[in-house]
Amino acid sequence: MALTRNGKRADVVSLEGNSINAQPVKALPIAADVLLIEDSSDNYAAKKAEIGNLPALSAVETISKALKGSPGTINPGQSVYVSGWNVGAGVIEVELAKADAAATMPAIGMCETTITNVAQGNVTLAGHVGGLDTSTGGIAVNDPMFVSPTVAGGFTKTRPVSPGHLVQQIGRVARAHASLGVIQVSGAGRTNDVPNRTLGLAPEFAGAGISRPGTNNAVDFSYAWDGTNYHAAYRGESANATLQSSSIIQRIQLPENWPGWHTDAIAYWNRVDATPGSTGLTVKVYDTGNTLRHTDAKQANTSWTKTVIADTDLAAGTWTPGGWITIEYLFEAQNGKGAELGEVELAPAGD
Repeated sequence: MALTRNGKRADVVSLEGNSINAQPVKALPIAADVLLIEDSSDNYAAKKAEIGNLPALSAVETISKALKGSPGTINPGQSVYVSGWNVGAGVIEVELAKADAAATMPAIGMCETTITNVAQGNVTLAGHVGGLDTSTGGIAVNDPMFVSPTVAGGFTKTRPVSPGHLVQQIGRVARAHASLGVIQVSGAGRTNDVPNRTLGLAPEFAGAGISRPGTNNAVDFSYAWDGTNYHAAYRGESANATLQSSSIIQRIQLPENWPGWHTDAIAYWNRVDATPGSTGLTVKVYDTGNTLRHTDAKQANTSWTKTVIADTDLAAGTWTPGGWITIEYLFEAQNGKGAELGEVELAPAGD
């Protein structure tokens, strides 16, 4: 409820149960504007009529007074996070929110007025903020607005997708306009979506299976741990003098917000025993349409090596967000030697 006294906001005190000029006072609806009228006549009937003619509020807004925590200016429409408490003024201190680091998140709301380190202003925690440019970049009514990871205090209709960027929807567009745009603020006061991360996979892979060809498939698989170099691994070896081969098959679901591949798309750690002969590891990647898109060179590194498959190697594929890709790890071994597959990383664009 907004209470105005001589043009200034004031706290509301309920008078229900009391009386003015012997007239009982009833509680006003919460969603109402109340105007306190000062005159010496104490004319209750006139006051009651004027109060009754005031329009009801269309919505209840939550606004907090704030000071900027450091020298400078925060402008209307910029999103802010809490940076401290101003003991002297008894209000929160805020700074510009930015979704590229936890230290500048989450946003608590959007500034309604200008705020400096010496002049208090209003931060809308829930409600609407107007006078904004909500027309660029194809913005339309009801589009979600996210805290920007690139512009401090900014908002964007594009959900942040880079690994390490935090995701917080600060509100929705109520009016699209170049200078009179309106955002309905509903910031959760927390990052409120799944953050973006490189997919890190360490053996043993959930749901992985073993595929063996019809002949020469006597590869023995085991789980290995290298406590010196700190790698968990699948190990495939064979005592047979003839080269043997078998594969571990892994199915991976891409996130619903998958933006495409980073330039270093897939990385995997690998090594083989010393004097391996033809022992080695070959990685094959199938897209979400289950089409083979890349066969990597056979790896026979005798020390732990991080091998990278580039995005250009996968450019021809179909990589539907939410779809399933398949990676085949082909182990070849002989003469008591073995190949090992360590951790695997799938990196999205923007990492």
